[in-house]
Amino acid sequence: YIALLIFIALSIVYAKKYLRLSFSHGVGDHIHVTPGVTSLVTKPNGKKVVVTEEDLKRQRELRQHVIKELVHTETVYVGKLKFLITSCADPLKDKPTAFGVTQDDLKLIFGSSLQTLVNLHVAFLDQLESCASSEDRAIGPSLHFLGSFLRVYTDYINNFEHSRSHLNKCKRKSYRFSKFLKNCALEEPYHLTVDAYLIEPIQRLPRYILLLKELQKYTRVDHKDFEDIKKALKSIKSIADLVNKRKRDSEAKNALNEIYHLVVPRQEDLIMPTRRLVQEGDFKLVQLKGTTRDADVDVHVCLFNDLILILQPEMDPSNPQLTLLHRLTLDMTMRIHDIDSTAISYGFELGNEGDMVILSAADQEEKNMW
Repeated sequence: YIALLIFIALSIVYAKKYLRLSFSHGVGDHIHVTPGVTSLVTKPNGKKVVVTEEDLKRQRELRQHVIKELVHTETVYVGKLKFLITSCADPLKDKPTAFGVTQDDLKLIFGSSLQTLVNLHVAFLDQLESCASSEDRAIGPSLHFLGSFLRVYTDYINNFEHSRSHLNKCKRKSYRFSKFLKNCALEEPYHLTVDAYLIEPIQRLPRYILLLKELQKYTRVDHKDFEDIKKALKSIKSIADLVNKRKRDSEAKNALNEIYHLVVPRQEDLIMPTRRLVQEGDFKLVQLKGTTRDADVDVHVCLFNDLILILQPEMDPSNPQLTLLHRLTLDMTMRIHDIDSTAISYGFELGNEGDMVILSAADQEEKNMW
């Protein structure tokens, strides 16, 4: 009996010394508990778990690695913005007429917020470098500073499409301007075109999101930086969402302009501030009820948020023009009906009473999509 008790006691001691436990910790990562001094760490859901000093040390190292990566990428980013101003924008602004452009052209291309962005990011980089120099320095205030000034990006985003469009226009208009920009692209250390420099602020935002997610992952919930990281990440995501919306709006606007120039006769009321292209596709026009136009022809259909255009492509593939056959207004009276008939494959009928169109899709998948 005494021998059995001794065996059980020794087994417990052995288990405490060598057993390894695994706990979930941080934002989605797993920490393996190893022998050594242990600590209680709070998870994002409020639950406390046990980790060792060795695990905490590893987490601090990973966190510091992310901070150093943030500093490195920010240094490169600031360098590119400075190069754009000092090597491209400033020489042009000093003697614009020598390059076949005007001050107004340059204002449209480089905008008014570029220098502000540079100044703010230089200040942010200084703060980051101070934080990276010591593990004990909190990075939270710097990230709070970043989140607060990112609203300046909205001005840059709003001007970006106009900037890029006007840049291309000036390059076509002036050979001297175009040649100067080509020479800028040959300069050390980046070898980028002006177009590439101008899009850098747009591309920087997703990079911030990735880095801050990593930083949040390796920062304990009870760390003094955790809430600031969380707030900065939220601010940057809101700006990134704005960028994506602007991009979608720009693409829709460009598509609308392209259709406007292809349709004959010209539809002067086609371009409207609230109108956007939803999708377009090819069909067989089976019938146009209430009209005297020919049917049973291949058509291209453009669906807008308030309008449908039925267009007929030219027989000559080299001619991109689209002849308007019919237009339907999308309103509360619009109806759409499935056509289940062997005579009309994958057909459906849409329109208003007395003004109906019957279309035949290429297959069931295309029909279902529309």
